[in-house]
Amino acid sequence: MAAAPPKPEALLVQADNIPPELRQLKQWVNWRYEYRPDKNKKKPCTKPPFQANGRRAKSTDPETWASYETILIQLDRFDGIGFVVSADDPYVFIDLDHCRDAQNGSIEPWARDIIDRMDSYTESHGSRIM
Repeated sequence: MAAAPPKPEALLVQADNIPPELRQLKQWVNWRYEYRPDKNKKKPCTKPPFQANGRRAKSTDPETWASYETILIQLDRFDGIGFVVSADDPYVFIDLDHCRDAQNGSIEPWARDIIDRMDSYTESHGSRIM
């Protein structure tokens, strides 16, 4: 079996940029990169969710989610944090992939159009765009 490649570098969590309204909800998990080429050969690193105690979290089980503070405290043991979207949320989340140039930060025109039309809080890998 081939050795795992170096895992991707996770961007720093910019905690102050996360809207306070979301920070108040107990819908947070940690995540860490795992090398799983059996899941996707083109993108072999996955980002499964974890509870602060190190056990796996489930996106469909609120019992495995935690407060923002609890997750942030444990960040040094993981690669990042995530917000779990719930059917009961009064929010709309739009996930745009492959739309930002990692070198210069420019946004693809098609994605910029969506961002402008939404006129809301927007982040790109933890960096606030607005």
